[in-house]
Amino acid sequence: MSCSKKRKIDFERRKFNNEWSIKYFVVQNHQDVVCLICQDTVAVMKEFNIKRHYSTKHSATYDTIVGQLRVDKVQQLKKSLSKQQQVFCSYKKDIELATKLSFKLSEAIAEKGKPFSDGEFIKNCLEIFIENVSPEKKHLVDQISLSRFTVARRTDDLSKNIEVSLKERIRKCSAFSIALDESTDLSDTAQLVVFIRGVTNEFEVIEEFLDMASMKSTTTGQDICEEVKKITKKFEIDSSKLVGITTDGAPSMVGKNNGFVKRFLDAIETENVLVSHCIIHQENLCSKVLDFRDVMKNVVSCVNYIRARGLNHRQFKSFMQEVNSDYPDVNYFCAVRWLSRAATLKRFWSLKHDIQTFMESKGQDVSFLKDETWLNDFAFLTDITFQN
Repeated sequence: MSCSKKRKIDFERRKFNNEWSIKYFVVQNHQDVVCLICQDTVAVMKEFNIKRHYSTKHSATYDTIVGQLRVDKVQQLKKSLSKQQQVFCSYKKDIELATKLSFKLSEAIAEKGKPFSDGEFIKNCLEIFIENVSPEKKHLVDQISLSRFTVARRTDDLSKNIEVSLKERIRKCSAFSIALDESTDLSDTAQLVVFIRGVTNEFEVIEEFLDMASMKSTTTGQDICEEVKKITKKFEIDSSKLVGITTDGAPSMVGKNNGFVKRFLDAIETENVLVSHCIIHQENLCSKVLDFRDVMKNVVSCVNYIRARGLNHRQFKSFMQEVNSDYPDVNYFCAVRWLSRAATLKRFWSLKHDIQTFMESKGQDVSFLKDETWLNDFAFLTDITFQN
């Protein structure tokens, strides 16, 4: 007794006959046959099925069209079908472009730290621009969603994408080091910032801002250690690859028994980790140890005389214009933001002769600008604090 096998149309490899287009008003669309008149899909690519569809639905109307008129009608229907398909494709592309623009604008809002509600204002600006420049693209702006909820969601999605990307890059590192700094913001909340620097087997250096943790209570070495362990767990960091830790040298960081470094190294059970002091803080400490107080005292005194009084400041800027100076003004120095020391010293050094002339015209004592010993100390301090 023989067993009959069920025929499978997919394996018969039937081909579309171009003559069917003229005879039955059909066209091939990928692996299907589509009727140009009603745009239905014929189930099987077979002349019998195509003929039956045409005979039962369209023959009464279209049999009267013959010769060149029939050919022209087929071409007309083909163009109409193609146009409809392009409309759907164009609509899909517009939706994708609108979504992409929504992400790009949300990213720009997040980068500048603007409120999420600014997205609606940006959309209004785009609508005004499009109406006056390219009105035919107005539908594209209408499709861009920039409500505050959408911007918040887009920002969250971007954050997750960056986190996933950073995890992949860290995973490729064969060794890495971390740098920590803890400071208090305007609301008196301690913010712990963690940076990471790693190197891959291909000697690609990766240096990124890893994460920031808000510490609303105490900031002991144990508290900092717990926050750092949470961050390493969050980014799936292999602690065995840690080779260096850099801190600001505070007791809570480097305390012998309860400091962060001691507790963290005990927790991860890793040896041969180099612990160093932040190079920027080292520069500040060195400047204090070298004791160039006379240099900074004289420089700050001159700068404050020029900048603190409105009349003196206006006259000094006018004097800079008269002598065609490369710099229009001097820089303030703020002891709290001690990194401004370098910019202040560099600008003062460049303008020392002009400043001397101006201060002498005001009857101020600037004899130190003629003292070679003071000028040598001034030049040395300027050189060690300024970095190109």
